[in-house]
Amino acid sequence: MIQGLIKYSLTIFLIVLLSSCGETLDDDTLIRNAIKEMQTAIESKSPMALLSHVADDYSDSAGRNYTSLKGLMLGHFLRNRNKKISVYITAIETDIVGYVATATFNAGVTGGTGILPEKARIVQVETKWRKQDDEWLMTSATWN
Repeated sequence: MIQGLIKYSLTIFLIVLLSSCGETLDDDTLIRNAIKEMQTAIESKSPMALLSHVADDYSDSAGRNYTSLKGLMLGHFLRNRNKKISVYITAIETDIVGYVATATFNAGVTGGTGILPEKARIVQVETKWRKQDDEWLMTSATWN
């Protein structure tokens, strides 16, 4: 848990450092950073940090909306508070058209009980994003 908090703190520090350089990040980088921040939030069991990148009108292939996703995360993190959760994300590809985007990647999650397996199972994930007030928010997710 402490290691996860350190990773999360370092991520936030790097984001603040990068944003203070006066350099504007392109949309591709912003989406990739959001995905990495969500990865860190899951590993550090920080549901609100995860949900800060999720749109209010979110939906996923399991039929969840924003509220049910929030409940799932809170319950799962509570049940697994003493277990290390690891998230592996590779091959992020983005397709951005104006204020909407699709990001696809491979993901594996391990370390939990219930919905998270002890051994990683790699899935292909497709996420949809919307730019709102200069911030990219995930509006949907599907996986196989």
